Amino acid sequence: MRDCLSRLPDRQRQLINLRYSQNQSVQQLAKDADKKESAMKMMLMRIRQSLHTCIDLKLKR
Repeated sequence: MRDCLSRLPDRQRQLINLRYSQNQSVQQLAKDADKKESAMKMMLMRIRQSLHTCIDLKLKR
């Protein structure tokens, strides 16, 4: 998983860290990024999908 995280762009990695390691709320992330909450939820979903795809590919090797 670390390899997949390291492949993310810096901003995406930072969002994942803030959300899941530092337990920052989606509302706070959206506010800090000057985005709507729905847009932040979509961004996080897409990042999770990217990580899921990366991990799946690594497990299939």
